[in-house]
Amino acid sequence: MQVLNAKDIRSPIKCIGPTSLLHVRHGEIYVLAVANQNVDCCLIFEVLRKMVAVFKSYFGKFDEDHIRDNFVLIYELLDGNAARQTGTKNSHICI
Repeated sequence: MQVLNAKDIRSPIKCIGPTSLLHVRHGEIYVLAVANQNVDCCLIFEVLRKMVAVFKSYFGKFDEDHIRDNFVLIYELLDGNAARQTGTKNSHICI
C-alpha cells in the first residue's frame, strides 16, 4: 500500500518484481491498472484516461462522491464494456 500512499509520487509507473502498476491521477482520485506481462504503457494510459472521460460524461464530475453514488453504473460500464465497444455517445443508450 505504500505505492499509492507516498505523497511524492514521481512516476506513474511502478514495477514490483514482474508486476507493473500504472496510474493516472484526476484531482484527488487515482485510477490504477495492474499488469503482470510486458504491456504497452501508452495503451494502458490511454484506456485509463478514456475511462475517466466516460465516467465524467455519465455523471458530470469525477470525484469520490460521484464514484460512491454511481458505483453500480461504474460496475456495469466496466463489466459490460459498453463504453469501449460503442463509444460514450452510444453507450448512454445501452445502459
